[in-house]
Amino acid sequence: VKIFSGKIKTGDEIYLISENKAIKRLTIESLEMEKKTVKSAKKGEKVGIKLPGCSKGDEIYIIREK
Repeated sequence: VKIFSGKIKTGDEIYLISENKAIKRLTIESLEMEKKTVKSAKKGEKVGIKLPGCSKGDEIYIIREK
């Protein structure tokens, strides 16, 4: 996944929107960059996220509470 804005970290809650418009609310349990576990990633970085049912082309949005 390429981060287009802000940052993402383990423990963040996200919405996963699939190409068929199904929406799932999930929690990020782990992130990887270059085969190493990391705690966060920021804008412009590419990171691996293990998400059940995620496919190429799906969209991910971080849920931010105000």
